Amino acid sequence: MKGERLGVVGALVSAVWAQGVWGGVGWFSVGYQVVTGYKPLQEVIQAKGFTMPVSVSVPTLGGGGGFCLGYVFVGGSGEAYFGGLLRGGGGGFRVGYPWRLGERFLLLPTLSVGGSAYSFVLRRAAEERSFGQAVDTLGGVVPRILSVEGAQGGLVLAAHYLFKQGGILGLEIGYETAIGGFKDWQAAGVRLTGGPSIAPQRFFVRFVLGGGRVLGPGDTE
Repeated sequence: MKGERLGVVGALVSAVWAQGVWGGVGWFSVGYQVVTGYKPLQEVIQAKGFTMPVSVSVPTLGGGGGFCLGYVFVGGSGEAYFGGLLRGGGGGFRVGYPWRLGERFLLLPTLSVGGSAYSFVLRRAAEERSFGQAVDTLGGVVPRILSVEGAQGGLVLAAHYLFKQGGILGLEIGYETAIGGFKDWQAAGVRLTGGPSIAPQRFFVRFVLGGGRVLGPGDTE
């Protein structure tokens, strides 16, 4: 009887192993994102004569990786973003479901939880100046930078093409939003009190290039 039970358990484990997706991947990413959700900051700084659009679009640069453990993907990713009006970076933990489509495609819908930091570059509203004023101030006032950070979470959908040689090429799209308000402001390393609470949201797309090895149902090597 005991031997039969062990045989059944072994058969179930073998079946799970055969139907799951196993392996690991790592990648480098280049992307683009749109950030919104900072209207309270926009209202405050516009009242002071600065300009800020409703949303900011910036390029991103980063990477990530993880492991496919049968029916679960566990990994992480991070990136930096840089632009004329917004700079910063972030990263976090990702967990999801690895789904093989045929021999060459891997879908990775994942949930992400982590943190992000945003540095907003403030500029004065355009105004007419004399040539003498421009010379006296070396072209104008140095831009002011206000920074804030906090926790964010969201959803990322990735589609990877798996090359026979072990390389991967893919696309990721996703959305992340603040977990609680971002309100611990800093400027030039000095903590600021009484600042507005914002809830940043970001929509992004990333192109990824990397390598790894993933085995799905029917694969032996």
